[in-house]
Amino acid sequence: MNDDGYTRITLRMPNDLHAKLTAEAARTSRSMNAEIVGRLTASFERPAVKDAARDNAAALQRILDRLDAQRQEVEGAKLKMFSMVFERRMHELLAEGLSREEAFYLAEMAAREIAFPG
Repeated sequence: MNDDGYTRITLRMPNDLHAKLTAEAARTSRSMNAEIVGRLTASFERPAVKDAARDNAAALQRILDRLDAQRQEVEGAKLKMFSMVFERRMHELLAEGLSREEAFYLAEMAAREIAFPG
């Protein structure tokens, strides 16, 4: 190791890899050394990026799980509302003298309109 903080090495690599590195170094206006050091440095930073991506994916999954649980709660509440409206309206329509079949149809329509609008 020299006093400048760098170690000199002799490196052997396949010709096709050398050609790719040379082309990329020219494209980015960097020396061959800077291109190789930059790529090696980035390869050691990838685990941190992977860890962050894994953490973000886990956080997103937790959010999706909570949203799914809330969606299920809403669906349950809609069904409960449907049932309550249906029963109340059915009772009212039967009290008005409609046949059971007519009351059922109209109560169902009213409950659907309230519990599942749109």
